[in-house]
Amino acid sequence: MTRSTLLACLAAFIAVACSSASPSDPAVDPGPAPSRECESIAATRCDGLRVQTCEARGDGSAWSAPVECPGDQACRDDACADPTARQITQAKSIGTLVDDLAEWSAWHEAVDAAAVKSKETRAVLKGDGADATFFGATWRVMNVFRQGHQSLYSLDRSVCGKAMATQQTSRFGVCGRPSSSGGIAVTFAAASNKLGLKAGDVVVSAGDDSGDAMFEAAYLRPVCGGVFPAKSGRRYAGAASFFGTVPAGTKLSVRGIDGSTRDVTVPTDADATATDCTDPFGRDRAVYAEAKTRPDGVAVIRLPSFFPFDKQFPQNPTQAEVDQLIADYQSAIVEVFDTVKSAPAIIWDARGNTGGITTVGLAIVGGFASARATPISYCRTRSPGSSPPSFESDRYALYDVTPGGPFAYAGKVAVLTDGLGYSAGDYFPFAAARASNAPVVGSASAGAFGGGNGPIELEGPPKLVANYDPTACFDAAANTPLEGNPLPPTVAVEYDPQDLAAGKDTILERAVKELGF
Repeated sequence: MTRSTLLACLAAFIAVACSSASPSDPAVDPGPAPSRECESIAATRCDGLRVQTCEARGDGSAWSAPVECPGDQACRDDACADPTARQITQAKSIGTLVDDLAEWSAWHEAVDAAAVKSKETRAVLKGDGADATFFGATWRVMNVFRQGHQSLYSLDRSVCGKAMATQQTSRFGVCGRPSSSGGIAVTFAAASNKLGLKAGDVVVSAGDDSGDAMFEAAYLRPVCGGVFPAKSGRRYAGAASFFGTVPAGTKLSVRGIDGSTRDVTVPTDADATATDCTDPFGRDRAVYAEAKTRPDGVAVIRLPSFFPFDKQFPQNPTQAEVDQLIADYQSAIVEVFDTVKSAPAIIWDARGNTGGITTVGLAIVGGFASARATPISYCRTRSPGSSPPSFESDRYALYDVTPGGPFAYAGKVAVLTDGLGYSAGDYFPFAAARASNAPVVGSASAGAFGGGNGPIELEGPPKLVANYDPTACFDAAANTPLEGNPLPPTVAVEYDPQDLAAGKDTILERAVKELGF
């Protein structure tokens, strides 16, 4: 190469290296293009019920973090919008419910009614507009005032059992109770049920919930049903309602009796007819009482309630009519008792007892060989609007146990109870523990000792009816509120999955053992 040729090549190299080439030149990297998550500055979109706004970011654009809409607005159709007329009416119903419960409910603990009203009306107004949101807010309000005998239902046939589940029912033919190993044990399962579950399986988690959170979430899903004041009651009511309220699409983690776990996704399709799970084993509740004698000689008398399932109090009854209904019912229970009173031991099974005539339960306890004359309780009426709640001085519904009577029995006795024992179903195990030496086996009852109630009509829509209970009942010995404070069982026992899989009743077998059989 000649010297002139070399110089020419060097000049050409320098010209290329130092030139100010255009960014459009494919040989030059122009750098990253401006980032544009959204096309129009100030445009909005919904993230759930919150709103995001398109903002300028450098040379590009991006969506802001989601924020709440102002006031009572919520994000719908990609913009903040005022609540609908339906939501406004529903929120007014929530306000009515809070005001009336604050005025009349006998729940003895102070409640910040203004805060409750603000929170739950806001939940409706800023919600998604679905009736389920209204139902949820209504049920939460009911459970802030944790007085038993306060219930929620509807005369609109499209609501209970359809738009809103009925308490203690299952839509899959499967019933559950708290398990001794943790979780919700399957105590009853129909053949070929849609969940593929069987007795002894245990639901250890539902979605993100496990342990106590699973029971509480199940209880707080809205239902047509009653308030359970005590933790034991909420736990059992949550378990008994679990397979009726668990949302479709929820992933359940299920542990089999062999210890293996599997996932079950809750299907959308449900059974045509709901299953009543008030009894742990799905037994017929349309009986006054049912007596059976076991091979070991121990008799078991099952009491689904303390009221005749096929009767109602007459409209505006006279005292004579009330007395006759009570006498007739007690006579029917005595007849059942008489068929097994020659047995060496009797176990009174009051699990899932929905209540009724308290004096019949007290008469049964009075018949125990170890019964002692004992005052049990008295009741007083809430002074309307008192804050903190106070009660009128007049005492009524003075209950006590008197030894002897038509249920007199010299043999050994035990009582079975659980968290679904309600009202008279609360007083029965309470009296047995307080006024006798009979072992009370199972779990604490619901803690619903009141009884009177008045209606609160809620316009909705849909229209609902709530009940308030102004009756506060007290422990005759301690003069402390009974509501939410059931006595613990003598022997605390929950269902063993292995027993359930083998067809054994853990609670009953433990009571038999306590009696020495």
